[in-house]
Amino acid sequence: LVVLPIYATLPSDQQAKIFEPTPQGARKVVLATNIAETSITIDDVVFVIDSGRVRETQYDPVSRMSALVTAWCSKASSRQRRGRAGRVREGYCFHLYSTKTEATVLADFTTPEILRTPLDALCLQIKILGLGDIRKFLSMAIEPPPEGAIASALKSLHELDAVDSKDELTALGHHLAELPVDARLGKMM
Repeated sequence: LVVLPIYATLPSDQQAKIFEPTPQGARKVVLATNIAETSITIDDVVFVIDSGRVRETQYDPVSRMSALVTAWCSKASSRQRRGRAGRVREGYCFHLYSTKTEATVLADFTTPEILRTPLDALCLQIKILGLGDIRKFLSMAIEPPPEGAIASALKSLHELDAVDSKDELTALGHHLAELPVDARLGKMM
């Protein structure tokens, strides 16, 4: 067996190994994250084993905490995973979950990231880009975040003194918007 991992933070020279031909008499096994759903196509994949799980960031606006959790993938993701097998010859996909689980537990589509991540940084970007009122701008999204999540983000930015009482950026807010880190870490720096 030639066992090769593939994930987003793997160096590109290591990622390239999955595309190399398999040596004679060996079988290539690729252990992939959801990067293999849409980002890459490995031509010689014949078998796909789908765990039905995905690691994703979920955010609780009430506690203002993010967590990387293992969750069920969506039906759309499952179809993408199935489609990875059989590019050059007949392929097979084995799902490690039941048809009943697929019908009752898996959502049709993945929840958009804007609905499951903190909005603090996005709010800062909206203000620094001069896109107007945060609530109004976010309400124009295809699937706008709940008002509670926006209120939580603005409350957090008020507590950090990144925005004033009119939700305009303060001097500190301008600096925090320029930093590629969470606003709380930026203020600490």
